[in-house]
Amino acid sequence: AGVGFGWKGPRARRRTFTRSLEPGDIDYESRRDRVPMASIVDDGDETKFPPSLRKGSENLPPESVPGLRDWLWSRGLDRHFAVVDKWCVEMGAADFGEVADNTVELAEFLGDVLTEEERSVLLR
Repeated sequence: AGVGFGWKGPRARRRTFTRSLEPGDIDYESRRDRVPMASIVDDGDETKFPPSLRKGSENLPPESVPGLRDWLWSRGLDRHFAVVDKWCVEMGAADFGEVADNTVELAEFLGDVLTEEERSVLLR
């Protein structure tokens, strides 16, 4: 025998209301690119995920600039990690912004090691 607020006992259900987001709504732009976690399926192919999110990532060599390994991976340049990391140390890069701002110098440093496609991706 609940009193007030419409409670009917321990099994009372709370009603919640939601609305769908439409283009033009304030929250639409910030939410439209998010992928629901339920849609991420672990099919065993860890190459689909950035190195920092893979199992055993704690065993990878340390990065001199945080985020460098994932940035290279996202451009298909992860095979150059060791050389690029060394370049970062030599140049004194303290944060990732300094690396991103100096891609022309990085491309020159890597020279012929880069394929034309890799150079194009790096300089975008």
